[in-house]
Amino acid sequence: MQMKSSIVLTILLMITSLAFTQDTPGWRGIVPLQSTREQLEQLVGVLDRRCQCYSTETESIRVEYASGPCTGDLPGWNVPADTVLSLKIYPKKPLVFSELKIQKENFITTVDDTVTTYYANGEKGLRYAVTSLGTVASVWYGPSSKQNNLRCAGFPPTDGGITTYRPFYEFPFETVDDVKERLGEFGVRLLKEPQLKGYIIVYGQRDKVASVDQFVKSAKAYLVEELNLNPNSIETSNGGYREHATVELFLIPREWPPPIATPTFSSKR
Repeated sequence: MQMKSSIVLTILLMITSLAFTQDTPGWRGIVPLQSTREQLEQLVGVLDRRCQCYSTETESIRVEYASGPCTGDLPGWNVPADTVLSLKIYPKKPLVFSELKIQKENFITTVDDTVTTYYANGEKGLRYAVTSLGTVASVWYGPSSKQNNLRCAGFPPTDGGITTYRPFYEFPFETVDDVKERLGEFGVRLLKEPQLKGYIIVYGQRDKVASVDQFVKSAKAYLVEELNLNPNSIETSNGGYREHATVELFLIPREWPPPIATPTFSSKR
């Protein structure tokens, strides 16, 4: 009986591995921006409300759904309510990344401060998170760069999940001085580590008229004029609108792709 259970588990792990290496879009036929909650639950059962996830014998699955056109857990996609926006799969048994035979040259590679390595393909909307031990921590399936035709007006195009950077610093603001006061450590790091590039993304508050572009311009001017930073070491951008006015600061190796803005509201009024 124990041998039979072992064989069954081996087969399930093989199926899991194949699901992660298939060339067809999505996961087991579930395709972001196309598949529905009903289709997913026919495949994996109902939501476990204790973890807000779905569970099979071999993985846990977290899913983001649209609550309506352009709204939901992942805002900005013009799809109906209960459409799957993204899935994140967590293997329950160790899955060795090298055994998946992934062609790494087809993926953008980045590393975060937890020494997790990410392999992402924007055209597939596919991203592997791999631990320092070489096992797969999670696999993310989301909107691909080929699906930007479904992006709602006023939202930036997706890069297909290539960038998963955590901000070096993120903070709310009301005045230009609020922004300037918090740029010191960020600027010092850029001066000391020329292999890094700094990115400043400023989000305005949806119901306020304040010019985000003015905050963006003032932030860069302060770093260049007060700290004598090379203007080419900093990029600034207007990120659109969120519930609260927010600044995100990123320190990224120069050879990596720039971060993508993640507004929660359309910039079209």
